[in-house]
Amino acid sequence: MLFKTPCVLVNVFPLTALPYRRTDLAIFKKYYSIVENRILTIPEMLSSPVANSIYSTDYINNNSIPVDNTENEIKEVVIEMLDRLENKQIIDKSNEVLQLNFKKLFLPHHHCYQFQSNIGNQFLKTPPIVL
Repeated sequence: MLFKTPCVLVNVFPLTALPYRRTDLAIFKKYYSIVENRILTIPEMLSSPVANSIYSTDYINNNSIPVDNTENEIKEVVIEMLDRLENKQIIDKSNEVLQLNFKKLFLPHHHCYQFQSNIGNQFLKTPPIVL
């Protein structure tokens, strides 16, 4: 974020702590539900009582565990940023729709409401994230 340098943020946590700048790319930790034995969907994560929390005890009390990004997810978002910086990124309308649909899920009480950054395109297309 210094000196207007585009940034890639990985393992963003909580989901509502996404960067605001249009030039930044991010991928976030997914939430695993211990009770349901699965990764939660984005709407489920955002409606969770711990959506804005940074405290591990809140997640434990809510029976959920933040899950780190995989090496492959990190590699894909870094390559996407490099392609952007080298003007190699192909503009795809379906990606723009995904980004817009993702941003519409955020409400005024979420910390990053009206954020401008984008989420890694491949990350948004991967189950259970698929919008």
